[in-house]
Amino acid sequence: MVIDGKAEENIEPQVGMEFASEKHVYNFYNTYGYITGFSIRKQSRYINTKGIKMNLRMVCSKEGKSRKKRKQMEETIGGLIEKTPEKERSMQRSECKAYCQFRMHKDGVWRITSLHKDHNHQLVPNTPSKKRHLKSHKYISMENRTRIELLSQQNISANQMREIIADESGGKENLHFSKKDVNNHITRVKKRLAGVDVNAMLDFFRRRQQIDADFFFEVEPDEDNVAKNIFWVDGRSRRAYLEFGDVIIFDTTYNTNKYRMPFAPFVGVNHHQQSVFFGCALVRDEKKTTFGWLFKTWLRVMGGKKPKTIFTDQDPAMKAAIEVVFRGDTVHRVCIWHVLRKARDHLGVLYGNIEGFRDEFIAVIDFSWTIADFETNWHATLKKYKMDENCHLELMFKKRDEWAPAYFRESFCAGMSTTQRSESMNAATKIWFGANTSLYDFATRFQKMVERVYERESDEDFRTMNEIPPLLSGDAVEVEARKVYTRSIWKLLKGKITKTIALQVREVEREKLYEVRPAILKSNKYGWFKPNRMVRINLANAKADCECKGFSYQGVLCSHALLVMRHVGMEPFLPKHYILNRWTPDANANAKKGINDRCFEGNDLHSVKRNALSKRIDTIMSMPNVLTTAYDLACEHLDDLIEVLKGGVHGEDDEDEPKLKVVKKEDDMKFSDPPVSQCKGSRKPTRFKAPADVRDAKKMRTCSYCHKKEGHNMRKCPKKEEDEKASKGEETISIQDDKRKRREPISVQDASEDESEFMSEDDEDDVHGEDQSGSESDAIYGDEEDLF
Repeated sequence: MVIDGKAEENIEPQVGMEFASEKHVYNFYNTYGYITGFSIRKQSRYINTKGIKMNLRMVCSKEGKSRKKRKQMEETIGGLIEKTPEKERSMQRSECKAYCQFRMHKDGVWRITSLHKDHNHQLVPNTPSKKRHLKSHKYISMENRTRIELLSQQNISANQMREIIADESGGKENLHFSKKDVNNHITRVKKRLAGVDVNAMLDFFRRRQQIDADFFFEVEPDEDNVAKNIFWVDGRSRRAYLEFGDVIIFDTTYNTNKYRMPFAPFVGVNHHQQSVFFGCALVRDEKKTTFGWLFKTWLRVMGGKKPKTIFTDQDPAMKAAIEVVFRGDTVHRVCIWHVLRKARDHLGVLYGNIEGFRDEFIAVIDFSWTIADFETNWHATLKKYKMDENCHLELMFKKRDEWAPAYFRESFCAGMSTTQRSESMNAATKIWFGANTSLYDFATRFQKMVERVYERESDEDFRTMNEIPPLLSGDAVEVEARKVYTRSIWKLLKGKITKTIALQVREVEREKLYEVRPAILKSNKYGWFKPNRMVRINLANAKADCECKGFSYQGVLCSHALLVMRHVGMEPFLPKHYILNRWTPDANANAKKGINDRCFEGNDLHSVKRNALSKRIDTIMSMPNVLTTAYDLACEHLDDLIEVLKGGVHGEDDEDEPKLKVVKKEDDMKFSDPPVSQCKGSRKPTRFKAPADVRDAKKMRTCSYCHKKEGHNMRKCPKKEEDEKASKGEETISIQDDKRKRREPISVQDASEDESEFMSEDDEDDVHGEDQSGSESDAIYGDEEDLF
């Protein structure tokens, strides 16, 4: 196409010049235009009855006239209707007469028959930085197209792509394409997936299965064979779930794909306290049936092993589906952050304006260790602030067993009470995905996101193996913990050991019951708070049960239990039943093996066998015509197999053993692309601003004029208004009064100035509005020392 700097500069078209093909014709005249400083285009061509091009006319891009503006008003029967005005465009054509006429002769050779070289406009100077903007000389090479497509898969912006390619090309002046050209190329690539997006995604999953034998995916179609819900999980996540699947966080996030399907990941925590994925799904809606299908599918793929605890938001559909699928075997807890958020929205000004209520309200939730203490402190606090008859708080108290930490401290939660890990994962997905992401791009980018999670886990494994963290003291428990725990858990336990320095022990019942309290008692911020903890000891079994249930809740001994164990001289220093395997460096050793290569005992072996059988059933269910042929054959042979197994297992040489027919897998099923979802979170891409946000934003604003935090800005500052009226108001009024006394008309300027004194601020507010984006976060207390 365009000369890239290697062309000869003495190219000059002449009548009679010959060219081998139409491509050579275009390249020649375009090269001449690049050297001269103008852009070209094809104006007309003649094709004979045999479909062969005979004549071709090349002209300057400024030939002809620019299009006239369309009328913004058109007449109708009822009158004139105003249309949306078009974008104003500058004129780019100047009726230039320069052209070059080519004709193909019988011998197949193209010849110049006539031409005109003179232009009526200024030519672009002979500098690459200017000429690269000429339209016929803009192009993206195949090498750069490939590079752009690869960078697009990494979710890199068009500007960043140009910067990268410019550095490789020696500067932007060597690039013959703009940011818009990059975006247009990416759009053309994405259009290739139109109508086959979901099938391209499933093909990617099938390729993953060839690499990872334990990779699983399943699609639930609707009655029109349109993909409704899509679930997938890689093999390493399935294996990691067997080790770290005791606590699950499930939440949905929105605007991650162009179909607005909510993204629903299953998130857990590994032995380094890092977030890990245990599968994910894209669903069409957030109904009970949808979540029911998803939970059943996920539970079947995970070998039927149910988590001990699952955290969700307050979605009633999730709650109903969990009750049906998990059937009470899993403790369902609601994220406390969402509960407090709703309380903040419903209480409105009462939540933030009543001095001390918010802090004490959250403290009651966080530092009431027992159920009895929580209920007593709750009623006492509401009565103190005269909030005991509030309807929303009464509703919260009725459902307290779903969200209050005091009710599930004996359930293992890995130290979590909110969906913060899922929220952080959702925030990370916003970096990789957007509202225009196709399903295929979503799957490929999510795989990269999962690989990054594995890489971070591998890096921490190496650090745990290669580095020895420093000891705080020579305490035997500290030395033992450093050997058995990962670095992150060791740091957590080290912090608890540090806290024992500020605590002291009082014996209540010898070798049975002890009281732990602060060595220095400070003033108690709230009268109901009890700084002491009761620890019950069993020396025979080497157990220490603390009132705060720190080990049951977090899986790591609390500072109170550690202090009492040291005080009574309990041996061993760190009993084995207090060392959870999920917090040790080798906790993920089996996760790196294939499911069939793992060594199991007892119930684990049963789960793996059931999982292996489920995988074979999944293969049958993924075949076409599953509701007829494959289903009927599967049921028939499975019934025969059940009868055989009921009568005992036959030997290899048993002639009566039934022979099962082999059903060959046909072409994979194809699905239509899903419609745009209309679920609650996809309709509004912007976050809803609660009244509490608006109130707090006003409350925290500092006026730049009076420097007071009273919720106003300089434009509405009362002090500024008073100052302006004092300096200008009296003078303006006196001038108008003088004119009225002399019965002279008040000028328009005087009237407008008088009116603007009272109306300008409101007008500005209507145009600009107020910045109410700031909001105070609902921070949860992390240390009980704040209560003193």
